[in-house]
Amino acid sequence: MTTSPQDPSPKPADPNAPALPSELFTRILVRLAVFLVAVAAGSIGIGLAVDGMRGLWGALIGTGLAALFAVTTVVAVRTAAKRPMDLMVIAVMGSWLLKMVLVLLVIVAIKDADFYHRGVMFGATAVAVVGSVLIDLQTVATARIPNVRP
Repeated sequence: MTTSPQDPSPKPADPNAPALPSELFTRILVRLAVFLVAVAAGSIGIGLAVDGMRGLWGALIGTGLAALFAVTTVVAVRTAAKRPMDLMVIAVMGSWLLKMVLVLLVIVAIKDADFYHRGVMFGATAVAVVGSVLIDLQTVATARIPNVRP
């Protein structure tokens, strides 16, 4: 809601107004959170139906890994957005390397474990990763970001 000095009554924000980078990243994070909760709920239901508690753990691990990837990328770009381009690249690549190390450690730690269902984990991860990429693309493609600063 916005107000003007002449008219103190609140007005709804213009949905066609240009998006600031911080607003864009916030919008992406909110959409990702809603989507990841939906994926977690759906994959937990499927996991429980497929293999009980093993399916539940597969769903949680798979959704968690995808959330780690999706959210850390947006947070890294949002944090570095107002910095020079070289620092932004370092932040994004650094977060990517950190994610890869963490995922590798998780996979190595659970590779021989039998407390989770591998198929449910893979399915939850695949759906969440593809969906999060589509959310990022759709949100950025439809954002009204000016090419020059007003």
